[in-house]
Amino acid sequence: MEPSSSSLPAYAFALPLVLTGGLALRYLRRRNGSYGLPPGPKGIPFFGSALSVNAENPLETFMDWSRQYGDIMHCRIFSRDFIFLNTERAAQDLLERRSRLYSDRSGFDSLEDYGVLLNTGTVRYGPTWRFHRKLYSHIMRESVTPNFHAAQYRKASELLSSLSTDPPELRDNLDTFSVGIVLSILYGDNIEHRQELEKDIAKLTSTCADRFKIVASDIVVATINALPFMKYAPAWLFGGIFNAAESRKINDALVDGLYERLVVADAVQLLDQRTDHLDEASIKQSIKHVCATSFLAGMETTTSALLIFVLAMLQNPEVQRRGQEEIDHVVGKDRLPTFEDRESMPYLEAVMRETLRWRSVVPTGVPHCLTEDDVYEGYFFPKGSVVIGHTGAISHDESRYPSPSTFLPERFILPDGTLNDDTVSYAFGFGRRMCPGRHLATSSVWIAIASILASFRIEHPKDERGRVLRSEPKWEVGLTCQPHFKCEFVPREHS
Repeated sequence: MEPSSSSLPAYAFALPLVLTGGLALRYLRRRNGSYGLPPGPKGIPFFGSALSVNAENPLETFMDWSRQYGDIMHCRIFSRDFIFLNTERAAQDLLERRSRLYSDRSGFDSLEDYGVLLNTGTVRYGPTWRFHRKLYSHIMRESVTPNFHAAQYRKASELLSSLSTDPPELRDNLDTFSVGIVLSILYGDNIEHRQELEKDIAKLTSTCADRFKIVASDIVVATINALPFMKYAPAWLFGGIFNAAESRKINDALVDGLYERLVVADAVQLLDQRTDHLDEASIKQSIKHVCATSFLAGMETTTSALLIFVLAMLQNPEVQRRGQEEIDHVVGKDRLPTFEDRESMPYLEAVMRETLRWRSVVPTGVPHCLTEDDVYEGYFFPKGSVVIGHTGAISHDESRYPSPSTFLPERFILPDGTLNDDTVSYAFGFGRRMCPGRHLATSSVWIAIASILASFRIEHPKDERGRVLRSEPKWEVGLTCQPHFKCEFVPREHS
């Protein structure tokens, strides 16, 4: 994967070296009894392994380390211990079966001034988090997802129309598709000036998401933990990535703006229900942040997955052709696929699974925090460690997925043509912190994939002489991964 300079400028990581030169350094040690820490890179006092991380693409460093150190690895970034779980078995054993110890998010405490702590992904384990989950369970539980099909069909049709423009603004169109579905779920369909509102929310959400990817990245969190005064760095310094006031301004614009402009259609009904002793102000704040998080997470993950899908089809025309043949056989050529067709199209389902595996949307997941000392597989895990279910390593485990860099939907299909049991559920996290909107996300991704393949051939662009223009994708690396590339959507003959 070829990284590009993304949201985190490389020179930002020289900052601790500049600011702490000449200071007395100390390296915190922990009592671990007779057990040792998992293997991992050797750090230096105070900094740990922070200076060994590729500033432009930290994920590349973490993947290299996972291959070098094995199933479980440890590194220290400034004063913080990081535990990477590089197999699904280890992640399930700890993040699911011992979820009581591994469900906190206290590693983000230093970000309170940045306005992101009430995002569901970073909120501390406790009454507020439980109320967030209650809201999600009420709104997005699996049993109610059929209620969203009408909105998903409508947005898929609008997406096809937008992709027929020349050239399509692919990311913007996918953002609008994702936002439109969440908008219908949270606020209903009776909204004035809907299309304008969707574009406005998509733009606002994208700005907030770009900021969140910087602020909540492992390296920035570790830097602020070690050097808390950096939150007061002026906006013009190092691209403003450490400036807390600017981050809060961007975050509040989304959180407050959504709540003030719209009335939540469903979630407000929970105000009168039992809420674990939260006061009315906390309940209102939670509803605001659940709505904002729904747009942030829903747009970022769905858009990223669909960008990866389009890239995979561009690079693997035979897979694209097979998917279209299955659609033509099951659906015909006079209508678009529906969810009723889904079980009859195992190859298309395998394409979606392989999309989620091939390039992980959230390669390091959302970090967990260990609330007590623990021991696993003979290794000691210190209290307060940041524990990462390393999806990028899990999805590229060669013992499970031979030739993991190859896009191969057939790996999910049994000899009799049916699907195997590997649903790549790890793509949505683990334990109590698993993505609550995963059922909505997979159905939205599926209907978009099916509709696009039914309607278009995805091809490389051509110059004025008709010569194919090929180029390597540039990857935007953060909490999510998104490829940037050019392509053409050529209508199929019958569409």
